[in-house]
Order: sequence, then C-alpha cells, then structure tokens
Amino acid sequence: MPTEKPKTKRQPPTSIRLRPDVLAHLHATKDRTGKSLSAQVNEAFGEAFSNIETPRQQRRPPIEKALLAQMLGELAVLKAKAHEIALAGGDNSALLLEEIRDSLIELRTILMRLLGRRR
Repeated sequence: MPTEKPKTKRQPPTSIRLRPDVLAHLHATKDRTGKSLSAQVNEAFGEAFSNIETPRQQRRPPIEKALLAQMLGELAVLKAKAHEIALAGGDNSALLLEEIRDSLIELRTILMRLLGRRR
C-alpha cells in the first residue's frame, strides 16, 4: 500500500492595498534582492510581530500514542500468561490458549507498527 504525503491546506490569498510609493519601493527591492513581494511583506510583518509567542512543541507523546503503548504492555503480559497456562494445562486448553496467544501476538504486532517500532 503506497503511502501518500499529507496534504497541507494552503491559506487563501490575502489582498492588501499599498500606497504607490511603498509598492514602487517593494518592486525596486524585489529587482535588487530577488525577494518576492510576499517574502518582503512577511519579513516586515515578522519583525513587527516578533514579540508574539508561538506555542511550544509538546514533549509528551499524544494521548493516543500513550494509550497504544499502555495497551502494548498489557498485551505482552497477557501473552506471557496464556503461554504459561498452555504449558501447564490439559488436553484441549493448550490448543485454545495457543490460539489466544497467537491472537495476542498479532495484536501486539499491529500496535508495534502503529507506534512505529520494529519489534
């Protein structure tokens, strides 16, 4: 299954009206520096609004990832217990417990893949 790049939605264009002398200055600067009009406006506004705080990146994983990791741990415990019972159990219980163990291994594999881990 090919992976697709996530599509980022572009902002709609914004129109501004500038005085003719300011626009002429931007065009002259564009010719001299090679920076587009948008880049120059973004630079100017970036300096004007440089005191705006941007949100810090979270150091904790998202709650979904934390829950998946917790589920992964619980599945490992269940797998080990099912294996112990299968080794110590009787006739038919051993086969059933091995099926449970195999299902738990499959679930664990899926969770590992979701978490981006190899094993």
